Amino acid sequence: MLIFIRCFEIKNKLNLKKLFDKIFGREFVAPHLHFLSLEIRKRKLDKPLVNNQIRVREVRLIDENGAQIGIMPTEQALQMAKERGLDLIRITSKVDPPICKIYDYGKYLYSLKKKEKERKVKKTGEIKGIRLSFGISPHDIETRVNQAKNFFAKGYKIRLEMKLRGREKGSLDFAKNKVSLFLEKLKEETPISVESELKMMPKGLVMIVSKSANPKPEQTKPEEREEKKEEKIEI
Repeated sequence: MLIFIRCFEIKNKLNLKKLFDKIFGREFVAPHLHFLSLEIRKRKLDKPLVNNQIRVREVRLIDENGAQIGIMPTEQALQMAKERGLDLIRITSKVDPPICKIYDYGKYLYSLKKKEKERKVKKTGEIKGIRLSFGISPHDIETRVNQAKNFFAKGYKIRLEMKLRGREKGSLDFAKNKVSLFLEKLKEETPISVESELKMMPKGLVMIVSKSANPKPEQTKPEEREEKKEEKIEI
C-alpha cells in the first residue's frame, strides 16, 4: 500500500492530496503531501493572473505605455490586448475592480523576478565579510580578490577583517601592509571606494569598502600624450 501511494505521489502529487481529501471528507494531513501542496500553491500564487484566468466582469485598465484607460468590461480589455499582440495581466486585486495592464507576459514575469532578486539582496543585508589572516599568502589574496569581485557584482559592500592574536597585535605595520596589498590588487580589478577607514578593533583590523559608482578615468601615460599630440600635428 505504501509503495503504491509513493509511486502515485510521484506521478501526480497534487491530485493524490485532493483524492484523500474526498475519501476522508476533510483535509488530509500528511507531512510530505502537505508540504508539497503548499509549495505548489505558492508557485501558483507567485505568478499573476493573465488573459482568461482573470474572471471578473470589469477591470481598471492600464495600457502598455502606462496610461490609465479606466474601468471597462474584462472582455473588451482582453480584445484590446489581443489586437495589440499582448497580454492582459492582473497587477493587483486589492482594489475593486482589480487593476490590469496590457503588456507582454514574459517580460512582466522577468521584471518581477528581477525586483524580487533585488529585494532579497536588500533584505539579507548589504554587507558581506571577507577575512584575511595575518600571514596570508599572495595566492590566497588573489582568491579573496575574486571573492570580493563576486560580492560587488551582486551589489554587496565588503567588511574586511583581519583578526590579530597575541604578539600579532604588536606588528600592526605588517598587518596593515597585508590589507594594503589586498586593496591594491582589488583596485586593479575594479574601482572601489572606502566606506569606513581601516581601524583597530578589540579583535583586530576592520574596514568597509564598496564598488565605486563613478570610477575615475584612466590616466594616460606621458608617452601616450606625446603620441596623441604628434597625431594632431600630422592632421
